[in-house]
Amino acid sequence: MAQANEGLLMKFVNWIERVGNKLPHMFWIFLGLWFLVIILSGIFGGVSAVDPAKGEEIKVVSLLNREGLAWILTNMVSNFAKFPPLGLVLVMMMAAGFAERSGFIPALMKTLTKVPDKYLIPAIFIVGICGNLASDASLLTSSPP
Repeated sequence: MAQANEGLLMKFVNWIERVGNKLPHMFWIFLGLWFLVIILSGIFGGVSAVDPAKGEEIKVVSLLNREGLAWILTNMVSNFAKFPPLGLVLVMMMAAGFAERSGFIPALMKTLTKVPDKYLIPAIFIVGICGNLASDASLLTSSPP
């Protein structure tokens, strides 16, 4: 029974890997979502809703006109610089690069290859939990090139 569950788990993990490998690079996903937001802002431009917490009216501003394009271009740097997780991600990217160059990550990968098969999934979970302790930065810094 345990081997049947293990086989089913490995099939599921292999399926996730196949599906994940078919996804486009994160840059293209981001760019596609960026264009989607711009198009949706043009479609819903002028639509408004009331913020239930503050009672203020929030209006959708179209980004598909001259004023919208000017807003995008003039606020691009400040939007990027004021993005809350940016500082954490930059620090974690530097730490990941240091860990890679110092040999820590290759040593960790060699250690994980020595883990018996039945403990491999829990070992990966533990590595993910440790990354979560770094405020989810492990998800952002471990994306494939």
